Amino acid sequence: MVYLNYLLIILGISVIGYLISLVIKNSSIADVFWGLYFVAITDYLLFSINQTTTAKLTLAFLINVWGFRLSFHIFGRLLKSKKEDRRYVEFREKWGNSFYLKSLIFNFFFQGLLAFLIAIPVIMVLRGQNIVLINWAVDAGIFIWLIGFLTESVADYQMSSFIKKKTGKDEILNSGLWRYSRHPNYFGELVQWWSIWLICFGLNVEVLTVFSPLLLSVLILFVSGIPLAEKRLKGNSKYNQYVKITSVIIPWPPKKI
Repeated sequence: MVYLNYLLIILGISVIGYLISLVIKNSSIADVFWGLYFVAITDYLLFSINQTTTAKLTLAFLINVWGFRLSFHIFGRLLKSKKEDRRYVEFREKWGNSFYLKSLIFNFFFQGLLAFLIAIPVIMVLRGQNIVLINWAVDAGIFIWLIGFLTESVADYQMSSFIKKKTGKDEILNSGLWRYSRHPNYFGELVQWWSIWLICFGLNVEVLTVFSPLLLSVLILFVSGIPLAEKRLKGNSKYNQYVKITSVIIPWPPKKI
């Protein structure tokens, strides 16, 4: 029942996002709220618990840094483009008159539900009273998280810089981190969340909660992340050549043809 309350908090925030999308007539704002769901539930728990420890503060700090950076990055991209992301444009065309209802359900409520499920290990840690530290897991998790954070941040910066400078529609970014991975930003995202789970495991969370990073991995690798990103570029001959020699997600030296 307690966990239901946390889900309702996230869904309440998703309603705020939905109302904003109606005002600005742009459902891309849903992407901005993704990171904010985690920040909101983390901070709510942090300030409402009776026992605050260094471990809990550290975990909350990592979530806040990850969530705010991602949300501000996406928000900045939205302000610059001033256009609705192609995914949501396609939803408008596909759903027709039922777009507004389906947008609330799928773009906001469902996304909030996914965020809640992924955040469960974090919720368990912040609600816990008697924490037993597995020091190697916590230390390794923090170190690995830093690698993931730097990877995602640098990849996003490189892509933003490329978009500003590119002159042709078919130009692609194949330098920097993007020389070694077609999606270094997603790689950094997954590294961060696997490391967050490792930290939670080190703070006495059940190993079965591994469904959290697994769920995010499935979403990024097979559902809404990489498949949608690459679908848009299938008609680009330069990108097709780039696909042949570049690792999908794990950074690796390009193949020689």
